[in-house]
Amino acid sequence: MNEDVIKDELFPESGANEAPEDAAEDKPAEISRSENDALPQSAETDEATDLAAESADRRPDPADSLTNSKKTVPSDVSSPDGARSRRSSPRRRAALLFAVVMCLCSVAAYICAGIFVADAIAGRGAALFSGELVAVGETERAAIEAIHSESADAQNDIPDETETDEKTAPAEPVTHPIAQASMACADPFALANETSYTPDAAALTSAEAFASATPEPTDASEPLVLVIHTHSTEAYLPEGTVEYSDDTSFRSADPRKNMIAVGDALCLALGKAGVRCLHCTEAFDEDSFIHSYEKSAAAVQKYISENPSIRYVLDVHRDAIFYPDGTLVAPKCADGAAQVMIVCGTDEMGADFANWRDNLAFAFSIQAAAKSAYPDLMRNVNLRGASFNEQLAERYLLVEIGSAGNTLAEAKLAAERFAEVFASVVVRGAEEQ
Repeated sequence: MNEDVIKDELFPESGANEAPEDAAEDKPAEISRSENDALPQSAETDEATDLAAESADRRPDPADSLTNSKKTVPSDVSSPDGARSRRSSPRRRAALLFAVVMCLCSVAAYICAGIFVADAIAGRGAALFSGELVAVGETERAAIEAIHSESADAQNDIPDETETDEKTAPAEPVTHPIAQASMACADPFALANETSYTPDAAALTSAEAFASATPEPTDASEPLVLVIHTHSTEAYLPEGTVEYSDDTSFRSADPRKNMIAVGDALCLALGKAGVRCLHCTEAFDEDSFIHSYEKSAAAVQKYISENPSIRYVLDVHRDAIFYPDGTLVAPKCADGAAQVMIVCGTDEMGADFANWRDNLAFAFSIQAAAKSAYPDLMRNVNLRGASFNEQLAERYLLVEIGSAGNTLAEAKLAAERFAEVFASVVVRGAEEQ
């Protein structure tokens, strides 16, 4: 085998620095000691070829130890036809191929590892990334608990599937019953007194007291009564409702379903009884429940200033009555009408309301008339420390028609009956004067 073939196999890159053939006898350029040791000294026979290949396998690749300075190799190694051989050894090609395959495998491994870690961090498949450990399933969870002194569950690192299901499952709504009960007053002059006052019921219920409690009549062609709703959005339950839940709403902005609808029924019945009235349908509590009394007071003063014939103001509400166990109470007459309660204010909390006793006497006169016409319509009069704006008119009553547990139909029926009783007191008082 020719010597230049052997050298080309060991130094395939040396062709770039090839010297002319007539320089074959020149001394080779300086090469590092390791390179020099790797060069074969004789290539006359096949044994030399084997020795050179074996030497290349055992020793570093000479090209790896070339310095940055320009190096040359013997140029007298040429093929018989004068062309340089650029073949590389089979073993070197195999090594190069192996290196390429290993690089590809490494890249694939990094990609797979990245996807796995991303899945773990994203929480897919109940995976958890914890420090240097990526775990999936119960076995790995135990490993994490062994590594960390504090339970991963306590750190909310590992969700428990059963607990998660219980937490995310919609909770069953808590419901409460609705009880229909009669709260009719046994004594029309009995008080549900929430003040420190002790009014003399006998003095307030005498004929003289009743007569003086009724204002002087006005022109029948002018409005006598103003019906208003400080809490107009108060509403009732739909027909057929037998229970309610904690998220049940007892309010409505729809005037066909709230207190305005009850006020319409009341005004219609008063008109039929010969009592002219005005109905204020403004919603004072739609934006602010707390300031609703301030707003309604301003409206009452405006109505009275524009209509000086007004002697009576009825602020119509509905009550909300609950037993301690959450049962909603619907006060109801035997014939199906909701029951009514009058709330009378006082000056106990500082209002300028010196004639609150006259107002209470007027409430008692209505109680007495209702007891004769509809014995179970009225509840006890509720006496309160607040004035509820009742100092703004000669006679001003806050009227609770039914409760949140009643229906709109039951409340309308009660409003009609209360209007009948109220008109009888006003008309009689006017006749007596």
